[in-house]
Parts: sequence; structure tokens; C-alpha cells
Amino acid sequence: MNDSYTRLPEGYTPLPPGKIANVVTDLEMFAAPPLRAERNAGTLTLVRWERPPLGEYRTLLNYLWNTEFKPIAGIGDRPRWTATFTIGVLITMIGLIVFVSLMIRTAFR
Repeated sequence: MNDSYTRLPEGYTPLPPGKIANVVTDLEMFAAPPLRAERNAGTLTLVRWERPPLGEYRTLLNYLWNTEFKPIAGIGDRPRWTATFTIGVLITMIGLIVFVSLMIRTAFR
């Protein structure tokens, strides 16, 4: 690998036509981060729930899927069937149809 590079000035740099810009961010840690002060957890403890009763488990899931937790879980009000997803499904289906037709065609030759 070649470690030589041209250092560009900060800010925007014009590129000649036909050239593509590539940006690399390189982070380096020169020292260990300072230790955090120990937080007082109070009375909260984490306990494994071995075999939860089905009703209590469903209640917990309903609570966690509540609207309060959607931003934390990364679930918004955006539609699940986006155009990209639909195109991906269509391309996959076309690929499967082509694959099956080629298998049938070669089997009966």
C-alpha cells in the first residue's frame, strides 16, 4: 500500500472533469480516555428472567413497543415498504423466475 498522499487545503477543492473525490476520515487515539466516576446505580439490578410467564412476557413486549420507546429502538413513523425495498423484492423475484426457467430448460434438453 502506498502511504504517500497529497495534502489538500481545508474546505472545498475543485476537481477536474472526469475525476472522483474520495474522503477518508482517520481517527487516532494518543492516550487512554479518562476513567469515568462510578455511577450510583441505586437499587436497580439486572436479573435474568429464566422462564417468564407468557402473559407477563407479552405485557413487557407491549410496553417496550410503546410509542415512548420507538425513537430509542430506531423505529419511526416512516413506511416499511419503501421504494428501494419494493425494487429489491422485484429484482429478487425476477432472478428466481430466470433461475427456475433456466433449470427447467436445461433439464429437458
